Amino acid sequence: MNQSSKLSQLENIYYIMKNNNLDKINKDGFQYDNQLLQKKDDRYCQAIFSIIPKQNSHFTKEFDTLFELLSGENVGIVYKVNNDNYKSAGTFHFTFLQQLSFANFEELPENILAKHYDILKSILKLPFKIMYNKVIAVPSGLVLCGEADIDINKMRNDYRQKCKENNLVIIEPYLNNIVHSTLFRFVNKVNTTEFLKKYEYYLGKDIDYGYVIIDHFHIGKGTWKLNPNEIVINYSIRNYSIRNYSIRNYSIRNDLICDG
Repeated sequence: MNQSSKLSQLENIYYIMKNNNLDKINKDGFQYDNQLLQKKDDRYCQAIFSIIPKQNSHFTKEFDTLFELLSGENVGIVYKVNNDNYKSAGTFHFTFLQQLSFANFEELPENILAKHYDILKSILKLPFKIMYNKVIAVPSGLVLCGEADIDINKMRNDYRQKCKENNLVIIEPYLNNIVHSTLFRFVNKVNTTEFLKKYEYYLGKDIDYGYVIIDHFHIGKGTWKLNPNEIVINYSIRNYSIRNYSIRNYSIRNDLICDG
């Protein structure tokens, strides 16, 4: 499958995701989780994730404006780069996938974690870029979505296959086949209609929100906010060759607008 076909396939996934979630939100309203207001959340999943530092974040003015609006909301929390407000905000991140969902979490023994680490070392290609160009409403909040300049789903599928071959159990809450980062989560009851109306500009079309560079992944215990005071890192895989990094023939396609 060529790059154009992969991008078209991903846009179709986003179109379905957007409309399915809006149908659910319009029917049942937004859901909120006031446990996120705890300074330290003890609900865990086992995951492969990247915490994105400021030097790897290159957001646009459109993103800054949206972030400022969301920061003023009293019904939810934003996810911030280099977050140090552990009670009222989450940490901006990208999740490769959940190895064990929150519902199925259990502590993994060291020998199993080491096998996961060895598999990931043979699969992951670092660094790569994620370009964000859409905001999608989900029942729990807003997610920032886009496209990577590598085939992230091939790496995910290779990892799943190698886990199967090595008898390593992974229990994902859903098949992660998108490129997204949590931007906002509800912690209090919200007027669904008013919130959707307020952010319809951002929800209604593709916008260039900028990009981030992913140069590492952690294997570890993650929480919903993924703040440094909560997570437990078992292994890390890193590549710091950012200065020599060049984007691989990619640009955000603002003509692809998901209406619905």
